[in-house]
Amino acid sequence: MPASSLILIGIITPTSGILGSLLWPQIQCTFSLSSLTILVILVLLASLIPLYGCLGFLIQNFSLHFGGLITPGEIFSLTAIFGSVYGAFQGYVRAVTGS
Repeated sequence: MPASSLILIGIITPTSGILGSLLWPQIQCTFSLSSLTILVILVLLASLIPLYGCLGFLIQNFSLHFGGLITPGEIFSLTAIFGSVYGAFQGYVRAVTGS
């Protein structure tokens, strides 16, 4: 990827982190979920991010063109998901642990 794409990734991640920290409390209120439940959902989503990245190693021998951060679109979309999950994750960890 060119340097301009990496700069764009560096902009997308904190921006989606801010949006995620604003969006997840709305999801919590809409579905009447506890902070612990949201935290568990965020941990599950955060664990899917590296699994999706490793998917490219598993399907390398097949002619599938999906998974494993192969295309720039996948990288940009996963960057936005990463930012939104980890942006909210920090706030919910503080709320649940009380620190």
